[in-house]
Amino acid sequence: MTFNPDDAEAHESAPAPDLPESPKGYRLLERLAHPESSVYRAEDLAEERTVAVKILVPHSARKDDAAETFFYEAKNVARLKHPNLVRGLDVGRVGESFYFASAFIRGESLAQRLARRERGRLTEKEALPVIRAAAEGLQGLFENGLVHRAVAPDKILLADGGGVFLADAGVARDIVFADPEAWVLAHPNGIAPEVAEGDPNADVRADLYALGCAWFEAILGAPPFRGATAADVLKMHMEAPIPEPRELDPRLSSATSRMILSLLAKDRDERPRTPQEFLAKLKSHPLIASAEPEVASSNDEDD
Repeated sequence: MTFNPDDAEAHESAPAPDLPESPKGYRLLERLAHPESSVYRAEDLAEERTVAVKILVPHSARKDDAAETFFYEAKNVARLKHPNLVRGLDVGRVGESFYFASAFIRGESLAQRLARRERGRLTEKEALPVIRAAAEGLQGLFENGLVHRAVAPDKILLADGGGVFLADAGVARDIVFADPEAWVLAHPNGIAPEVAEGDPNADVRADLYALGCAWFEAILGAPPFRGATAADVLKMHMEAPIPEPRELDPRLSSATSRMILSLLAKDRDERPRTPQEFLAKLKSHPLIASAEPEVASSNDEDD
């Protein structure tokens, strides 16, 4: 569910002393992230492969229903098999914490790709297959009654061997139990207006809005809105008009500009209703037939 941007072979050492107790059957090697649920690179001792293990840390587990919600979500995600979702492998409990093991993808996130690019952006043609693959991943979640709620460039993984994967689907929630506060805590740069307003009925169209923000950033080098604080950004998502992509970069095609704006409509009823509806429209894009083949779906993982 997570992803190591570096050469992991250089870190095959004993676990650092600050690592938590390893789940049975795994050996934690290094910490990879510090979200609500910390993520570690680990060795699956039975299968002799590298995996990612996400553990709900103790301070989070004490929050109301946090541990139960994590376990419920992880079980849902672990059963999914989709070529554009990082594959779940195992879910369980260690001590007072819950864990979720998933495939370990070698490569880099879209955010990391943008950071090392001159001017911090992809070409229009490079971005199209990445966005299409991420939308396919969202459709896979949607078909199973799940939403992602944290779509952003750092959650879109570009595997070294080819393939695009939507990561960290472990933060997904069952649509019926969607908690708007959890959306807001995730990625304010991609928060849909209805989520910023606290609408309890936020659904997959908020994921599509976030995907539109990621697409905007991928080809223009910055998200649609930037502010001094997260609150400033949320207010702009609710009230400020979306910048016209083609006005910011006249070299962009009208098709790309139009499709991004459809995802970023303030009124969710004006956005595509589902990822599949967006994908159907994306097929008509003049550049889609010539999109780069190396990002075609494949579950490239370390074994």
